[in-house]
Amino acid sequence: EDAAVLFMERARAVRPDVPDDPGPVSEIARRLDGLPLAIELAAARVVTLSPTDIAARLDDRFRILAGGRRARQPRHRTLRATVDWSHDHLRPEQQLLFRRLGVFAGDFSLDGAHAVASGDQLDRESIFDGLDALVRQSLVVADLDGSETWYRLLETMRQYALERLAEAGESEQTARRHAEWYAERAGQYRDVWSPDEALWLARAGHEFDNCRAAVRFALDEHDVDLAIQIVGSLYGITYLQRYE
Repeated sequence: EDAAVLFMERARAVRPDVPDDPGPVSEIARRLDGLPLAIELAAARVVTLSPTDIAARLDDRFRILAGGRRARQPRHRTLRATVDWSHDHLRPEQQLLFRRLGVFAGDFSLDGAHAVASGDQLDRESIFDGLDALVRQSLVVADLDGSETWYRLLETMRQYALERLAEAGESEQTARRHAEWYAERAGQYRDVWSPDEALWLARAGHEFDNCRAAVRFALDEHDVDLAIQIVGSLYGITYLQRYE
């Protein structure tokens, strides 16, 4: 709500007649993760785009939010420049970890980070220290749910990480490791009926988006066997949530 208010305040500062359209404005605030700089840069675009147009173009947010009237002022750097600055101050192995974590479509565990991001110049033992550094730099968010910690990238950071991953030529191999990890998880969800059922149900809620992303990758790659393995986990998760 605060982000939506900020958007309207900044938008009307550059275009007083901008309509108060709660739907698109809320969508902009949500997809920009409530980041004040991103909200202000988006609001500056109402000179030429409606809130609905802006919301529809946020898949390419780094281009849409670059420049603009307010961004030409020294204190309003572009969103990309701000993220570039944070990224460039990371050590090389931390940059490598960050871009590989971009394949996660939602919450992920430390085990998931180990499975997907390690290898090829990044040893498994360095994952935790790297993840800790990314959390401290606000490039990764850490949330505690009961006794377990779950990590996630804000969507803005995730898009940036995926761009970096593509530039490095690592998109396909990292996405495959991601899909194979969730295929392995599928086997574990077959044993949810146990004294630890509540724990598995909580994990299911955190991993659902990643399972779906893994299925999409497998189908895009025409890897039917891999897709079927992951769908098994989706079925188990859906069944559990239905009868929770």
